[in-house]
Amino acid sequence: MLNGMGSFLKPFTKLKDKYFTEDRRNIATANLMMLLTASLAGIVILSLLIFLSPFLIKGWSATRYHMLMYVTLGLFLIFAIWYKSSAKTPDYRIVNIACMLFCVALIAHFISISVFANPDFPETLVSLSFVAAPLLFSLPLSFTALLLAVNETVFLILINNFKSAICIQHDTFSTVTAIFFSLVATWSVMRLRVLDYAARSKYQHRSRTDQLTGILNKSACTAACEKYLAAHSQNTANALFVIDIDDFKLVNDTLGHKSGDNLLEGIANVMLKIFGRNDIVGRFGGDEFCVLMKNAVSNDIISEKSQLLQSKVHEISTCLIGRDVSCSVGITVCANKRCTYSEMFSIADHALYDSKQRGKNCSTVKILR
Repeated sequence: MLNGMGSFLKPFTKLKDKYFTEDRRNIATANLMMLLTASLAGIVILSLLIFLSPFLIKGWSATRYHMLMYVTLGLFLIFAIWYKSSAKTPDYRIVNIACMLFCVALIAHFISISVFANPDFPETLVSLSFVAAPLLFSLPLSFTALLLAVNETVFLILINNFKSAICIQHDTFSTVTAIFFSLVATWSVMRLRVLDYAARSKYQHRSRTDQLTGILNKSACTAACEKYLAAHSQNTANALFVIDIDDFKLVNDTLGHKSGDNLLEGIANVMLKIFGRNDIVGRFGGDEFCVLMKNAVSNDIISEKSQLLQSKVHEISTCLIGRDVSCSVGITVCANKRCTYSEMFSIADHALYDSKQRGKNCSTVKILR
């Protein structure tokens, strides 16, 4: 049974870890918005409780503990509004710390109200805060467990010193029960959040990936190249390869589209092996590919990569479709100057045209000056 439970939880645990690692920006944005909403909602709800409670409970009046809660909620609201307006991209750690402190402060206030403001009454809001506080934000489950364990321990110590025996029994039962409900509810909500992340990731991957070859499609490749060159082109040497399969239409017309698809897929795999893991490889549709080679330190390495690519295209085509197929390559090099993707692609495209004019099955290199 334990092995079965472990095999069930292991994939979820890996996905959860990936969620907290790769989706930090979205988590921080959502948590910050929830912090703002929860702080504002807390002030409104607290005001309603203070206004309505005297009509519902004879002799009830607000205490300094209730007023202190106003101050705390107000401070968190001010922080959330200020940070949301000042930070273009919320920092994951800063937002998480703020959300954790909010959970701690919220439960601490309810504990102080129950123990010190209303010691003769059974608790009503501590158990509710045990369930509600962890559900507000996307925080690690380990924090939720620690939060509940520490606050329950503190609460039990306080009620045993300040409350009557009957209140102690009631409060102990209600808060322990609330902890179990909280853990189940928090895990369930976390599971939904993680599954939502998985669905979004799958959709984003499909929207960025060429379905046939598995490499980046045109729009994703273009965006990745533009982003990298905007940030790094001035301090590094980069080479943009534009690659076209020679007479690819003839392959489709004589051997069929299935053979053509197999060839394109094989060439894409070859490119991924030839170029570095950090290089950007994409298919621009049809028989045209594009590669941004980062940190292209010398012309010799660029020439070596081009020759290896042409050799491997010959090899893979013979293996996959039984026909020798070649490719033409146009390359532009930009070294230690600010270059845009559009500039590099335009020059590489002209270099590719020159390769075609020279009889195909060759490469042409142009330096962007």
